[in-house]
Amino acid sequence: MISRVLLSALVLMAAASCGKALHQADDRGCPSVDEIKTMPFHDERGVDAAYDRLRFDAACEAVLIEALDNTQKMPDPRQMPTDARFAVSDAALFILMERRSLEIEQVLPDDVAARLKDRGIYAYFDYVARPAGRTAVVDRLRQPVRK
Repeated sequence: MISRVLLSALVLMAAASCGKALHQADDRGCPSVDEIKTMPFHDERGVDAAYDRLRFDAACEAVLIEALDNTQKMPDPRQMPTDARFAVSDAALFILMERRSLEIEQVLPDDVAARLKDRGIYAYFDYVARPAGRTAVVDRLRQPVRK
């Protein structure tokens, strides 16, 4: 029979290993995506240090790729109407699209992209609110560029 002390220690160790600390830089010194407070317009530099590093430092692309699967909510750092459904994955996706000169329509199915005219970026958020939609968008981003 496991003692309560040993059981408590095991539970704490498991919790620590499952819950990677927020805002933990990787071994390349790249910030985590959830450190971004403001995503500037048009590749402006100097607005947010975490954004600048993730957007412009090629060594940080792996951090963005890994974050595509992170559905943890974070404050929406975009300078436009915000969405309470904003996740770490969304920030990573938007930065990767900027790095690769992609438009949102290129990672959305045609029927969802058509809804952008009426719904704006909320068409994207409506679509990725479903796990299957988010998976489809991430998979499309990982495919070769479609023009």
